[in-house]
Amino acid sequence: MFLLDKEHPIKVSTNPKTGEPKPCVLVRSNLEGIISRNIYYKLVELSDIKKENGENIFLLKSNNQTFEIGRLKI
Repeated sequence: MFLLDKEHPIKVSTNPKTGEPKPCVLVRSNLEGIISRNIYYKLVELSDIKKENGENIFLLKSNNQTFEIGRLKI
């Protein structure tokens, strides 16, 4: 177990065909772990929302770091 931080960042890419998010976390060196969909949506529920340019930006804070984990047009 580890905290999300500078050495273990969360990154969310988007499938260009389906638009579905693919959340991953850097476990060590070049090893990324995929975050399950149900855990990802739980993290979205826990995130702060920033409104900017017609979008909701979901920001997750951990260990003095802030990670963008999604965007949704409003």
